[in-house]
Amino acid sequence: MMNFRQNKNKGTRKVLILIVLSALFLILLLSGSLNRIFPASVSEIGRPFLRVGNSTSDWFDKNFSFLKNKTTLKEENRSLKERVQELESKILSCQALEEQNKELKNVLSRNEKQKYLIAFVLSRPPQSPYDVLIIDAGSENGIENGMEVTAYGDILIGHVNEVFVNTSKVKLISFPQEENSAMMLDANVPVIVVGQGSGNFEINLPKAVEIKEGEKVVTLGINPLLLGIVEKIKSNPSDPFQKIIFRLPVNIQELNYVMIKI
Repeated sequence: MMNFRQNKNKGTRKVLILIVLSALFLILLLSGSLNRIFPASVSEIGRPFLRVGNSTSDWFDKNFSFLKNKTTLKEENRSLKERVQELESKILSCQALEEQNKELKNVLSRNEKQKYLIAFVLSRPPQSPYDVLIIDAGSENGIENGMEVTAYGDILIGHVNEVFVNTSKVKLISFPQEENSAMMLDANVPVIVVGQGSGNFEINLPKAVEIKEGEKVVTLGINPLLLGIVEKIKSNPSDPFQKIIFRLPVNIQELNYVMIKI
């Protein structure tokens, strides 16, 4: 039993020695030192191991090179996508400016006989007070209190209410309880328009006056301006008057500039 254990220990040591020698052989072979230590015949024996080592090295070089190239391509792709988005934004901005330029040209050509000053809207509800606009034109531009403020030159939206050096306040005609004289175009009837806020209006008329939905409401004068179009007519059997409901035909929230009649 004792001899068996000794033989087993000797066998284990032999295996360890063989592993160490093999490892040392491979290190010398791969480093090129084997030719200086052993004859050429021994180096020939190790040539297959050298080929395996070279193939392994080539495999790692190719695969790590592929991974490196893939990472570089991802970075370039991300950079190109950002550039495309930037260019798309610039194109949209240019298109918006071009449309606005065309719109301004059309408005000005349509109102050649009238004199207008164009001002951009700096603030509107809810940023500014209720039914009030702030525009970027003031006393230095010839703006005065009471001047008519229009959308596109033919829709009355308010009057200059307060003037500063470079800015002015515009009080919308829809300001609550604000009254303005007007005309029902088809019926040819003068009326008083009462603002209800947020671009809404009411007109009270006797029931005997025939009014239809879709009828235009305009200002008085030789060159009337549009105030709105009748949307609803409310009537109560016990009330001798009918209530005409309409609103401004433009969205104040989307209005970027106004034209002041001078």
